[in-house]
Amino acid sequence: MLREELINRQISGLPSDRALDKAFDCWQRLMNETISLLGQLGFDSIYQKSLSLTRRQLPSMALAHLGRADKSTLSELRAALADQTSADGCEVIQTLLLNFTAVLAILIGESLTERLLKVAWGEQPADSINPEQSHD
Repeated sequence: MLREELINRQISGLPSDRALDKAFDCWQRLMNETISLLGQLGFDSIYQKSLSLTRRQLPSMALAHLGRADKSTLSELRAALADQTSADGCEVIQTLLLNFTAVLAILIGESLTERLLKVAWGEQPADSINPEQSHD
């Protein structure tokens, strides 16, 4: 899948600390774009589902206390990962991104999700996201 390739291409090969910073930058833009498209409640729902899936996939990671998605979402996530090694943190954020975009793709389609992800990674301008042009 293209969205998995986009996420893996952006993160793999970088030192873990740089990959983690880059992933958090992507998360911030992805959160903003998703909220502008689906609203805060839409983002919150997708984030909660993604967090639940990630907890099941990586039960040993410190994600148990993460809860409601709001303006402090990324700060809480970063704090939860602070006690992890950079490599473990990178695994968590990458898994969470993959889960988030998988759930998002179910709701809005692969094509629009991929465009949203390209915007979040800075590979495409934000004005290129137009749901009316999606043919999923």
